[in-house]
Amino acid sequence: MHFRVEISASGEYAIYRMIEGGGGWVEDGDPQVERTLPPTVLFSGGVGEGYEFNTRGFLVDPTVLQTLTLVDTTTGESRTVDIWPSGQVVAG
Repeated sequence: MHFRVEISASGEYAIYRMIEGGGGWVEDGDPQVERTLPPTVLFSGGVGEGYEFNTRGFLVDPTVLQTLTLVDTTTGESRTVDIWPSGQVVAG
């Protein structure tokens, strides 16, 4: 079973369960989890992107380290989240 995390809007993300179908992995219906960040916290990058993890937790089709940045619009502070090809997700 695979899972896919999609950054769907500046402050929203969804997690989908994936199943094998049609020669590949496809979403198994509605998201398992949908979240909206607090109104003052936004993704400054990665909007419209998706990150798929395989049954072993590895990032599917990894090429390089992926970095998401979250920004608090009230304080101007930012925080990065790195997604390694190994599937490890690390706060920067």
